[in-house]
Amino acid sequence: MRLTLQSKFLAVSLLLVALSLGLAGFLIMGRLERDALHQVRQGLTAQAHLTAAVFRSLLIQQEGPSSIDPLADRLGEQIQARITVIRPDGTVVGDSWESGQALSAMENHLQRPEVLQAIGSGLGTGIRFSDTVKVRMFYLALPMKEDGRLIGIVRLAVPLSELDAQLVQLRNVLLMVLLSALGLALAFSYPFALRLTRPLREMMSVAGDLARGRLDRRAAISSGDEIADLGRVLNQMAADLETTMAEVSEDRARLRAILSGMVEGVLVLDRESRIVLMNAAIERMFQLEGSTAVGRPLIEVFRHHPLHQMVQKVLESKADRSDEMVIFIPEERTFTVQASVSQTGAIAAVLVFHDVTDLKRLERVRKDFVANVSHELRTPLTSIKGYIEALIDGAKDDPEKCAEFLGIIEKHADQLNTLLSDLLQLSTIESGQYQWRRTAVSVPDLIEKAVHLLRPLAEKKSQTISVAPLESVGPVTGDANQLTEVLINLIDNAIKYTPESGRITVEAVQKGSAVEIAVSDTGIGIPSKEIPRIFERFYRVDRARSREMGGTGLGLSIVKHIVEAHGGRVSVESWIGKGSRFVVTLPKESPMPSSLTAP
Repeated sequence: MRLTLQSKFLAVSLLLVALSLGLAGFLIMGRLERDALHQVRQGLTAQAHLTAAVFRSLLIQQEGPSSIDPLADRLGEQIQARITVIRPDGTVVGDSWESGQALSAMENHLQRPEVLQAIGSGLGTGIRFSDTVKVRMFYLALPMKEDGRLIGIVRLAVPLSELDAQLVQLRNVLLMVLLSALGLALAFSYPFALRLTRPLREMMSVAGDLARGRLDRRAAISSGDEIADLGRVLNQMAADLETTMAEVSEDRARLRAILSGMVEGVLVLDRESRIVLMNAAIERMFQLEGSTAVGRPLIEVFRHHPLHQMVQKVLESKADRSDEMVIFIPEERTFTVQASVSQTGAIAAVLVFHDVTDLKRLERVRKDFVANVSHELRTPLTSIKGYIEALIDGAKDDPEKCAEFLGIIEKHADQLNTLLSDLLQLSTIESGQYQWRRTAVSVPDLIEKAVHLLRPLAEKKSQTISVAPLESVGPVTGDANQLTEVLINLIDNAIKYTPESGRITVEAVQKGSAVEIAVSDTGIGIPSKEIPRIFERFYRVDRARSREMGGTGLGLSIVKHIVEAHGGRVSVESWIGKGSRFVVTLPKESPMPSSLTAP
């Protein structure tokens, strides 16, 4: 059981009072008992001398019990004491408490302690419990001698019952005094103990509040003793702790702000490769929850063997390291991971994840763009150069051949012109230099204009272009010329990749605050694996077929940029051998950004 300081103080106070009074009572009772026994001894000694004088002559004359015992009875009655007369051989010849047959049956008294002491030293005393009268008895024996010869011993005994009763009464009085003193001590000690421990209890309360985070608590100091010194130390410690915690909180807030504002993912590990800290960026990157990931081993959270191996090498070599690795989360993404080693503290390594997926993709697009532009330019230029060389070699002299070659050169020149125009348009949109005209555009008029321009091209292939009813479709805000370019590109692609006698459908519907324009065809379709890339520059599903049809591979990329510039999106559904369906979704009120990012 846990005792409080107040309880301990009260217990010690009461114990000291009890021990002090108990010891005093013990000493007093011992002293009183010794004084009383001394008085009894003195009285019995005087009476023993008188009694010895009475029996001396009878013992000298060798009188028997018949003479001595009656005299012992009378004398014992007079002095209120038991008188026993003993011969030198220990035989009792007179006793004031025993007579007749009982006297003769008394055992030999020569070995009684007081008798032996009297024979040896001239006076013997002893205190024993009497089985006969059931009380304590004080015995005093005095030897009687004649001419140096022992003629007998006279022994006097008085009961100590009255003394014992007085001692019992005195003990009761002392017990009452002890209890009263304990009560008074408790009455006076309790308020003192309460007053003494009150500052300590307050300090305990303050310390508890400090432990729970209430760092503004202070202990009240009302005295000048050691407890007050303890209170001052506690208050100083609380002030220092408050300052330190404020600095720590500020540093943590600053660190949290820095980590939260970082685009890079930050992961902190301890020396057992357990996660200590992670920022919001890495939670977003890897779709993690910090509350469940912190404290767990890295290998459990990131089941990626190359990353785990990299961390092990860094921890073993104590050297910084940087690697590039591909991690699926769940799609494939590329990261540059930089690991820095900490030489002190519990933190062992800090990993910084740079997501370079977009950079890698842009690098690939750039390389593909350069390669595609080079290829697209080289093909017509090679043809132009070849036919020019043929003309120079003599074909110019043949009017029929000359006209044919010049027609081919013109066709390739037009192809180059179209390619350069598309590249210039795409570059102008991406660079933010294009001046967008923001007007209310009628969707039915937009569709009608694009269909009217391309209907003759469809009729050459015996294709049918139909437009669904558009009465309920409202206007959108945007650049009418660029939106017309979107529809022309989509319908032109549908005509190119739809066989003769095919069907092309253009429709538009109002969906809340947006308008959906769809161009469907019954063409050859697009393989599903190719769909994610068809909006990239120069990407063609079938290069030979596209080049044969005069396409540059930039049309859908231009469509995507124009639609996104209007705050919309473009999507496609396609089925091999059955056709494709391109859907352009435009908001009624579209922002017109100044620049776009290339895919």
